[in-house]
Amino acid sequence: MTNTPFGYHISKGALGIFYILNDGDRFVKKLSTSLKEAKSKARDIVGRDVPVDVWYRYPYSSSRSFISSKEQINIYHDEHIKSYFIDIENTKVKNHIEEAKAKYSHVGDVGDILDLELTITEIFGFDSNYGYCLAHKFEDSNGNTLIYFGNSKELCEDYDSKFKVKDKITITADIKRHTRDQRTYVDEYMQVLKPVTVISKPKLIKERTNV
Repeated sequence: MTNTPFGYHISKGALGIFYILNDGDRFVKKLSTSLKEAKSKARDIVGRDVPVDVWYRYPYSSSRSFISSKEQINIYHDEHIKSYFIDIENTKVKNHIEEAKAKYSHVGDVGDILDLELTITEIFGFDSNYGYCLAHKFEDSNGNTLIYFGNSKELCEDYDSKFKVKDKITITADIKRHTRDQRTYVDEYMQVLKPVTVISKPKLIKERTNV
C-alpha cells in the first residue's frame, strides 16, 4: 500500500470503479466514475480544487466458511474501504425505505367527501368513552388503508357489522384524518409505518358480499 495522503483528496473506491472523496484515510463521499465530474463535485463539497491521489490497499480472499467459492471477492482491512462499503449499504437501505414509503399513500385531503370503492379487511369492536364501538378497516384498489370507527346504521346493526371480511362495498364518506399506524415491511428486518386514512359519515352506495 502507498502512504496515505493527508487532507482532502480524490482516490478510487475498493472496486476501482468510482472516484471517491477522502480526508486522509477517511472515506467522505462517492463522487463519479468520471474524473472530471468527480473533481467538480469535490470542489463543490470542499470549496476548493481537490488533488487526485489514487492509492490502493492489500486485499485478501474471504474464508470459504463465510462465503461460497462462487461468490468469493476481495475484502479489504482498511477503515477507508469499510466506510466506502458502509456508505453504499446505507444508500441501498435508504432507497428501500423510500420505496416502501412511496408504495402507499393517504386517500384524498382532510375535509373531502369522496365516493370510495373498498374491500373490508378487518372488523373489530372495543369499549370507548362513548360505549361499545365497531371499527371497519378497508383497502382500496391501490392497497391503501382506510378505517372507520363508529356504529353507523349504514354499516352496523345491533352493535354488529352487516358485513364480513372480504366483502366489497362502495360508500360516500368524509375524509376525517390522515395518520400512520399499520406497519408495512421494507424487508424481513425493517418496517415503516403505513399511511392510514380515517373516514367518517359513511353512506352506503353499493354492496357486494364475498360468497
